[in-house]
Amino acid sequence: FLFQKTSSVIAINNTDKYTKKAAAKTTSFDSNSDVLEIDAYSFGVGSYATFAAGKNKKAVKKLARQDFYFLYDQKKGGLYFNENGAEKGFGDGGIIAILKSAPNLTSDNLEFI
Repeated sequence: FLFQKTSSVIAINNTDKYTKKAAAKTTSFDSNSDVLEIDAYSFGVGSYATFAAGKNKKAVKKLARQDFYFLYDQKKGGLYFNENGAEKGFGDGGIIAILKSAPNLTSDNLEFI
């Protein structure tokens, strides 16, 4: 995944690899000022991109059964792409970014382009 930091904007583009090793990683994300800019079109969801956060991985897996495309694990800092919408699991998706120290991430910190 391409992970570029420009001032307070971090860009994430799809590379079709959804593993911890391939996930973009940052240790410097500040939820008070930084923005994750996600190229939703590169993930095939375009203007339909949706986001939800869960308190841990179990909660994120429950949210994956709903129609959210991007999910955040507040405990571990993992950002996931849920490729199959409301079906069980992430489909062909998975982890796309890891925000070290699991900062608070809300829809205010996301910009879908």
